[in-house]
Amino acid sequence: MDYLTSAIIISIICFVLSIITFAGKLFIDKEVAESERELLKQLSDENSPTIWQKPTMIPRTRTSSDDYSEEPPPYKQSN
Repeated sequence: MDYLTSAIIISIICFVLSIITFAGKLFIDKEVAESERELLKQLSDENSPTIWQKPTMIPRTRTSSDDYSEEPPPYKQSN
């Protein structure tokens, strides 16, 4: 196997890898554009629930142990 054959094989491998990279980039760009369109559609629709809404806090219910609980003793600092 001489240098010319090795160079041709390496150049073919590089060419195939560059085509795969270009096709992957086109696919990713298409997916990003589609996601942006979907997000803009959701933002423009006022009835669509947003993901970033703050959750509503549920008030804490009292348990039976709360009725009999006592306050802790005051903190005593040792010298």
